Amino acid sequence: MVATEPALAADVIDEYLDVFVGLQRTLSTAPGAGETAHVHCTDTSGEWLLEFSAPGERILRREHAKGDVAFRGPAEGLMLYVWGRLPADEAGVEIVGDTSLAARWTELAPAI
Repeated sequence: MVATEPALAADVIDEYLDVFVGLQRTLSTAPGAGETAHVHCTDTSGEWLLEFSAPGERILRREHAKGDVAFRGPAEGLMLYVWGRLPADEAGVEIVGDTSLAARWTELAPAI
């Protein structure tokens, strides 16, 4: 991996979850039934809770909260994982909770 400053990587995650996932969910018919995902940086500040409600919708909150699944790890690893560039194990991301939801991540939050 190329070293990315944790604060910059957290900013990339924030922009991805806010702008890109929001846009992709608007254009998508991917199902959503209230599933929640918590994304948590372990090396810098940065926590997000996403709720995938009806098809094409998502709610994003920047807070610490329990989700159906949690993705925890260093900001750079999380950035690469949520963008679909590396699998969780290669990115150093720990997945806690509903692993079936983790398997659907690219369906619920499609990368561009």
